[in-house]
Amino acid sequence: MKVLRFFRSLPVIHAVIKKLCYSELTCKTATLKFKDKKVVNSKTCPTIALFCPPSSRKNPGCPHYFPVSLLVLFFLLFCFGFSTFAFSKEAEDGTGGRVLKMNLAEAISLALRTNRTIQIAYLDRVTQKFDLMVAEDKFLPDVNVEGKVGHTNTSYETVQSRDRSEGQSATDELTGSANVSEMIPTGGVFRFVWNPSLTDFESDDFQTGLGISWKETDRYTSSWNVSFTQPLLKGGGVDVNTASVRQARLTEKSNILSLKSTLISTVTSVIQAYRALLQAWGQVEISRTSLERAKNLVEINKLLIESGRMPEVELVQSEAEVASREFAYEGALNNFDRARLALVTILNIPNQTRFVLAEEGDLQRIEPSLEICTNAALENRPDYLQNLLNLEAQKINLMLAKNNRLWDLSVNASYGKSYGRTDQIVDYLVDPTLKNDGEEWGVWLSLQIPVWGDLTRKQAILNAETSLRKANIRLRELEDNVKTEVLDAIRDVNAKLKQVDLARLGRKLAEKKLMIEEVKLKAGRSTNFQLVSFQNDLVNAQNSELNAITDYRNALTSLDQVLGTTLDTWKIEFKSDRKIDERYLQSSIPGADKN
Repeated sequence: MKVLRFFRSLPVIHAVIKKLCYSELTCKTATLKFKDKKVVNSKTCPTIALFCPPSSRKNPGCPHYFPVSLLVLFFLLFCFGFSTFAFSKEAEDGTGGRVLKMNLAEAISLALRTNRTIQIAYLDRVTQKFDLMVAEDKFLPDVNVEGKVGHTNTSYETVQSRDRSEGQSATDELTGSANVSEMIPTGGVFRFVWNPSLTDFESDDFQTGLGISWKETDRYTSSWNVSFTQPLLKGGGVDVNTASVRQARLTEKSNILSLKSTLISTVTSVIQAYRALLQAWGQVEISRTSLERAKNLVEINKLLIESGRMPEVELVQSEAEVASREFAYEGALNNFDRARLALVTILNIPNQTRFVLAEEGDLQRIEPSLEICTNAALENRPDYLQNLLNLEAQKINLMLAKNNRLWDLSVNASYGKSYGRTDQIVDYLVDPTLKNDGEEWGVWLSLQIPVWGDLTRKQAILNAETSLRKANIRLRELEDNVKTEVLDAIRDVNAKLKQVDLARLGRKLAEKKLMIEEVKLKAGRSTNFQLVSFQNDLVNAQNSELNAITDYRNALTSLDQVLGTTLDTWKIEFKSDRKIDERYLQSSIPGADKN
């Protein structure tokens, strides 16, 4: 009602509503009948009366009056509700800090956008993808072009007795070079080289007794050559020459698995931090409730003392229990703030942020199968898959080391042509054009044999063999460790589930025990000491239940991490690369511009 009166206080909105509600074209009857009953007028409908000005509330409503005003009411409520929902996720608390309302799935989604570790991991993917691009560029042609343009001017003067000679010359030169090379998967290399050149030479000479002479020379030369080299032993073959590309692709797959492992670890940390904060808040509530019980016990004791049914010295114990509970309550608040800061750090948000977290819902009772979980771990664990990739990489290294020890035998072929043209003018007399053309081709074999003294080839083979054996051992070791970790995680889940059942039973019995003891105390058949002991038992039982539930859920999360299925469980779409939001990068840089 307060919200609607607020809207009514706005002149423009009120005028619109009045126009809709009091149109003379629609007011034909005095009342609206619904199932033969008069249900709407200014007296029976407070909602309509709310929109009516005081002078009009005495007039009965029209048949169109109620629907129109009701639609207006729903519209206003919808607008207000939408605005409330829009700001329900984030608001300001009394201290100026931000209050963030979210559930666990929303916390994970926020961490995937803002967590610094994930940002760094995705930034690394930029260079990693380019490294793969460089490796796969091996069998694409390389083209290099060079050029040179120049002008040279030379002058001289010689005087000897009566003889004198002088002159000058100018040279314009344009040269270029084009080089194209391409490697094929067998190891062969095609090369094409083209060298064109254009030179213009002009000179003026004067010599005593001979007069002036002038000469101009234009020279053009061009040569090209095509060659092919194919290794036959060392460095030859498809397996050897595509090894670097295959290794780069294995590295790329390993990098993607490292990114997946980072996401799994971060998501697991967010889940555990979220639950730790919920657990800390539950402990705060338990401490607050126990403090209220202790204070109530003090009041009961005072009444019993006033009625003469309890000695006054008994009050000391209950007051001491109040002090103890206040101490525990402050400790719980401190632990809660510590858990809050831990979650704030993982989410990379302002440290003054306060949270209103949603509970996870009903506890799911899961009994995992050892065989299914073991197979899932061997199929999804990033570290196990990375070791499989490393084993393949070591096999490639051993193959390369063995190939490097072979003789260097290669076949070579080349073919080329050259062209030359020279035009010369001496004292304005044109000399015949001088041509200089040529052709060259050849085929040959080259062989290089290491005879003695170089042990590096044998050393490389020994290192590669050792690395391959070590990779096999590590793989078998990791496989055994994975099976052991899966077995331990399943055992932990089953044990934690039993602890949840026992903790719940203990809490229920502790509540009944305390209830009975409170009745006995009021009847004078118990003591403060006994009641305080039972209150402590209830607090311990409540904390045990809270801890058991949190531990069981964390055990399931740890099992997901052991299996490598965390992203699948939370339905997170894994992307090997993505665009980083610059806002989150700037928020992570001290002094960055935030406009």
